[in-house]
Amino acid sequence: MTALLRRLFAATDVHASGGRLGVTKSGVPHALFPLNVPWRGIAEFAVDLTGVMTVSNKRLRAGSFVAGISLPLGLPQVRQQRGIVIPSGGGQMLANAYVGVKVIRDYLACDLPIEIAYFGEHEIDSYHEHLFRGMTSTSLVDLSAVHRLEYRSDASLGSYAIKVLAIIYSSFAEVLCLDSDSIPMHDPSALFETASYKEYGNIFWSDANINGLDAIVYQMFELQPPWVAEEAFLAAESGQILLNRQKHADVLHWLWFVTTNSDFFYARMHGDKDTYRLAFALADKAGEYHQIKVGPQLGLMPWKAARGLVYVSAGFVQPGFANVTAFYHRVESAAKFNPSSPIMLTPLFITTELSHTWRRPEGSSWSKVEWGPGWATHYPASGVDTTAHEACCSAAHHTHTHISSCSCRPTSSLEDNKIIAIPIAYFPDLQRLLSISQKIFLDYRHDLWLHEQMIQT
Repeated sequence: MTALLRRLFAATDVHASGGRLGVTKSGVPHALFPLNVPWRGIAEFAVDLTGVMTVSNKRLRAGSFVAGISLPLGLPQVRQQRGIVIPSGGGQMLANAYVGVKVIRDYLACDLPIEIAYFGEHEIDSYHEHLFRGMTSTSLVDLSAVHRLEYRSDASLGSYAIKVLAIIYSSFAEVLCLDSDSIPMHDPSALFETASYKEYGNIFWSDANINGLDAIVYQMFELQPPWVAEEAFLAAESGQILLNRQKHADVLHWLWFVTTNSDFFYARMHGDKDTYRLAFALADKAGEYHQIKVGPQLGLMPWKAARGLVYVSAGFVQPGFANVTAFYHRVESAAKFNPSSPIMLTPLFITTELSHTWRRPEGSSWSKVEWGPGWATHYPASGVDTTAHEACCSAAHHTHTHISSCSCRPTSSLEDNKIIAIPIAYFPDLQRLLSISQKIFLDYRHDLWLHEQMIQT
């Protein structure tokens, strides 16, 4: 990879223009990527991969997005050292973001500044604008108004790309980016002080062992896919990202290059989740990419469906450090706070951590929740064990909760492939977080209803 970068980043400054992404019959991009700003080093190269396809004529820009190195195209100067960015636009995302900010401010007593990022005035109304502007140290950022660095003049930005845009154009030097439906369990300020973050300048979390990555996204750049050498490989889950933008400015350039060609990359990487790891590799920093190697736990809710009892996934419980849970992420559409739905999926069981060997049990499906608010993963009752925890958990009863200790094995596919589900009472901090976030949402929904009634009358 170093040799590749030397070819890419030669010493002469020139200007690039023209060209657009082309795609071969095999679906691999092959033409020039436009960038109408000065480049430091342009090279054209060709990579022939076993005669299947050819990648040629790449133009990739070296430089930096942060103050002190280079600030092309009017990117914002760093105004504050650390902060939280929540990409959010549209009614349901704004509802979830509001709940998250209230939890962070009022329940966790975190004073990190927060940016609510959206793309265009159609994504936020005056009611929500007033709500967020009234919250302490919370600002609104319209990403459609920023003067962007473009690798493709015809790039289509939406969905996952907005998250990347929010990170790159944040005014914070160090960013905790949260999906609108991912809520910290404890004051997230502490994450910036962890030894892992100080060493690597980034922390990513793992997905539930869903590796649908296409090796071609690495091979086309003469890179070895990470799962080749990493036996316990887990894909990434980007609902929460901790990143030092100053330390990894070069990674941001590669990330934006991948993102503006998302029609190719996202189709081979399940959206943005693993583009960050790829960007680190492209920046010759694969060894600096730091992902927690423990899989998430699932929040499960028993659900009486027409076919019988099933367990519906209500979210991910992401690990932190020193056995402290970091985040609860409502990854399923049916589990997100929805102002137009009277039903909320609340987990009654939490699984043990999902190991890299875990696969969904036979009979699992992603389908519409019957009588419910959306779609979610359904696990058959035959694939869930709700009694195994009795042999590996102990709890001392106090007035309102349990002080619990569990030493249960991770959920794996190497044995009986059953999901080990532990009652949520053994997770008092999570139980309290779910309770308070639901109360915040119910109050929000009531106030929103009153507001809509006033408008109609």
